[in-house]
Amino acid sequence: MKIGFDAKRVFHNPTGLGSYARATIESLLEYHSDVEIFLFCPDFPKQKNNHFLKGNTFWDIKKFNQSNENNLEYQHSEFRQLKLVVSGYKNGILQNWWRRSGMIKQLVNLEIDVYHGLTNEIPNNIPKPIRKAVTIHDVIFIKYPNQYKWFDRFIYFQKTKQAVIQADTIFYTSKATQHDIHFYFGNELNKRSTEPVEKIHYQPIKRIFADLKWQPDLLEPYFIYHSTFNLRKNHSRLIQAFRQYLDHNPQISTVNKLVLVGNGSSKDIQAVQNEILKNNLNKEIKLVLGCSDNQLVELLTKSSGFIYPSLFEGFGIPLFEAASCGIPIALSNIEVFEEFKEFLSDVNFFDPLSVESISTALVQLNLKFKDSIIRNEQCVLS
Repeated sequence: MKIGFDAKRVFHNPTGLGSYARATIESLLEYHSDVEIFLFCPDFPKQKNNHFLKGNTFWDIKKFNQSNENNLEYQHSEFRQLKLVVSGYKNGILQNWWRRSGMIKQLVNLEIDVYHGLTNEIPNNIPKPIRKAVTIHDVIFIKYPNQYKWFDRFIYFQKTKQAVIQADTIFYTSKATQHDIHFYFGNELNKRSTEPVEKIHYQPIKRIFADLKWQPDLLEPYFIYHSTFNLRKNHSRLIQAFRQYLDHNPQISTVNKLVLVGNGSSKDIQAVQNEILKNNLNKEIKLVLGCSDNQLVELLTKSSGFIYPSLFEGFGIPLFEAASCGIPIALSNIEVFEEFKEFLSDVNFFDPLSVESISTALVQLNLKFKDSIIRNEQCVLS
């Protein structure tokens, strides 16, 4: 079987969408050696020395070698079934056109059996017999329109709508996302001549995060929040809640540090830094930007508790990375996290719109950390 994937974010996105795309493809490489995988990317990816994929077994671009004369197809030097297909265009407008429809000629010529749009979109009018699949991650652009330019919102809406209408199979990253698609695009689903196959596909965590052991730092305990820096991640209320937690519980607050890990625009990062200064927490809160997987593993396993105050998620891979460590966790009571109750144990939920509720969750995390210390001391004494 020949499977084509939209690979733009595979090579360029270090966070959720890119991580999902890479994990999906890596799983196929590991468990289905008879499948040929074609990665469709607008241009041959550029990776500078500090690029997050540099040296990666699968995704270091140096591992892809030209395999035909017109310089549009490349083959992985170690995984022979993994191939990269580029547009050949240098102009951004033409590259966008290629992603929307221009690549269809290459899909047909390469005799692709299935094309999977990994991030809410597929090329328009892919002909039969090519089967079409799409993964829908979320509809943040509808629920939080202020975080997007109006033109970007329009484009995302149209791409998602077209994918819902034309895909043979729709994968959702959660039941919550499926509910959103049926709510906002129910008319499009009802107008289809055939019903799509709909599946919930939870994203697996990377191997590096599997079977980790929680070994908290007892000398300098800290809470941790790993997430992209933007408004819906709710850093502002968390910082205010941490200030309240410290002020109201000075005698019992064993944990008096907070580490915020992630990436984001300079504007959003500056907003977080301003909130930290506003609450006089520049000594208590540390920002860690551009964190590698190895660094993140160390930060998670040594932390005293993980708090996730996000206002909206399509899935939330940082949650399961934290859960794999066995550390105490506190979560927003948003729909998608409530959905994961069956997979998690001993988790506290709070109202992410309430600073008081978040502060209380921090108190509960602190108590769990203190209890764990007492249990460990009793084990040592016994």
